[in-house]
Amino acid sequence: MNPMNLNSKTILLSAHPEESNEFCLNLMKEFLSHCPVAFISTDSSIQELRKKAEGIGLDLNKFNSDKLNLVDLYSTVVNLSNSPKLISSLNSLHQLSSLIDSLQSKKERKILIFDSLSTLIHFNPPNALYHFLFYENRRIKARGNSIIYTIKEGIHDKGVMENIIHSMDCHFKVKKEADYFSLDSKPFLF
Repeated sequence: MNPMNLNSKTILLSAHPEESNEFCLNLMKEFLSHCPVAFISTDSSIQELRKKAEGIGLDLNKFNSDKLNLVDLYSTVVNLSNSPKLISSLNSLHQLSSLIDSLQSKKERKILIFDSLSTLIHFNPPNALYHFLFYENRRIKARGNSIIYTIKEGIHDKGVMENIIHSMDCHFKVKKEADYFSLDSKPFLF
């Protein structure tokens, strides 16, 4: 998949909780050969991501900050004392918006991968999250960038899921079959 064909899109990928991270790392591996990537993680530390990436043959240490930004928001969630806090908490959506804004280049298109919205849903009221997504998605697309969000399947309220899905340009369900992933673009059924 060539990320340059994404053409300023907001995409939601719903996946089984254990498969979300692995799928995102495989996407990042593919995208890095074409354009810069920012990977924002709310569910895994950077150390965990590096270890998982090595498992799929991706050495994250070989990329400089112009090509790859790894953002650890997981440490904010679990309150790791030795990790730098990029935002005060995950219910500080204004700080998160500023962080996402700082990751976007004014010169070059970038793919942002946000793994996962499920954590934000846990920390924020639905209306605040919808407003955040509406505002952030417009800003990202206005810069010519694309963002891929993941959401964990089967753990959220039906109404919340429907509103989030409707705020995206497209939605796919990720399925892992043997040693590969497939995307199902059929309408999401609850």
